[in-house]
Amino acid sequence: MSIIEFYRKTKFANVPKQQVQEALGAHNRMFITYFCSLAAPLNLVYVTYFYRMLAETPEALLPWRWAIIYLHSCMFFVMAFTLLMLYFTRKQSQFQNIYTNLLPHYITVVAGTVAVIATAYDQMVTGAVFPYVLFCFFYTVLVRLHPIVYGVYLLLMYLALFALLPEFQKNQLLLNNIRLNTFTVTLASFLISLLQWRSLMLQLHHRSIIEKQQQKLATSYQAVMENTELLNQSNETKSKLLSIIAHDLKGSMGNMRQMLALMDAEIDMDVAERKLWIHTLKETAAKTHQLLNNLLLWSRSQLGNLQVEFENININKLVHEQVQYLHEMALDKKVTYVNEVPNQMYAWADINMTGVIIRNLLANAMKYVHENGKVTIRASLDKKSSMMKIEVEDNGIGMEPAQMQKLFTVNTKSTLGTNKEQGTGLGLLLCSEFAKQQGGYMQVTSTIGEGSIFYCVLPAAKTAVHID
Repeated sequence: MSIIEFYRKTKFANVPKQQVQEALGAHNRMFITYFCSLAAPLNLVYVTYFYRMLAETPEALLPWRWAIIYLHSCMFFVMAFTLLMLYFTRKQSQFQNIYTNLLPHYITVVAGTVAVIATAYDQMVTGAVFPYVLFCFFYTVLVRLHPIVYGVYLLLMYLALFALLPEFQKNQLLLNNIRLNTFTVTLASFLISLLQWRSLMLQLHHRSIIEKQQQKLATSYQAVMENTELLNQSNETKSKLLSIIAHDLKGSMGNMRQMLALMDAEIDMDVAERKLWIHTLKETAAKTHQLLNNLLLWSRSQLGNLQVEFENININKLVHEQVQYLHEMALDKKVTYVNEVPNQMYAWADINMTGVIIRNLLANAMKYVHENGKVTIRASLDKKSSMMKIEVEDNGIGMEPAQMQKLFTVNTKSTLGTNKEQGTGLGLLLCSEFAKQQGGYMQVTSTIGEGSIFYCVLPAAKTAVHID
């Protein structure tokens, strides 16, 4: 591995700076707390011991003894102050962050300075460099600083020691050996700090990757659970809907079967009664056909087998076609359809889906108007949103607000019409599904005793001319 590549992986290892600062702060606070908790009483013991030994110390060694006492006293007060600050800032986030960032720097400067001075004074008695070596290795292992910053501190400490040693060590040969040994210790400490920093960065990098993967897994698990819940709800509601449809189909087919059986038995009936029975059979067959057609279209939309084929469609013409489709049913109930859609009102939609929407809205309106009732169809263009609104208004019985909230869902319960007409609610659900697939939506307003207005909003035509 090249030096550049090593430094690149050592610098931050693709770890966010905030995460590095938090990890360093937690690490340094913990280990400096341990270090000060152990070293503070130890320094106090040293001060007491050397102070009691003053009476037995030769006069030539008194400066060394006093220097050691002063240095250990200084370290005791610094560590006691550090512990107090760590205690008082533990619950104050603002000061805690500031103090945590400064903590390793001022401890390094103070402890390093004491180690350099102690090592220099030790030359008065012995040629050992124990305080300097102890600081370099012990502190390097405990505290985490950026290798460049820590390297600068080590270099300044070594230069200070290099300059102080001749004042206390007069043996030139021993002086050179001490300088060489301390340089080796300094370089080794820097390399250890570099390796430890790189190890920490890679550890944080791997932790970051694991956390991201855990978040993705948690998100995926949550999505799976939500989809499972939605699927269970969907299956439950679809089962209810199919149960209602099956019940209605069973009733319609049973009635038709009974009427055909009676007619086949050649019971005595006049011409008018036979015509009435035939008309009833025809009406039942038409409603059953409409229900089965809606069921087929809805099931295909649920399976994704319906393709939306957009084109410019003439809404006035499409409404006229759907009114003709329901003409006989309207005659039986004496319902009047009024088509107020402008002749050249176009929508950008699928003609088959839009036809199903209009037909179901017309059939629904006719179901809830009284005999001699009126159903009005309008259409208007919103140029700002480029959407076109189809309105189907009736003067029927209207709906309660609670009932309107359940429309266009599988949870809706169809009520009987004004002539006891039955339904499943599948038609309005199909309208909502087809409107959404074309980029539109359904709305409704209603007043009890006055009637309802159903709105189907679809994209307006791309190129056709609209007449408001």
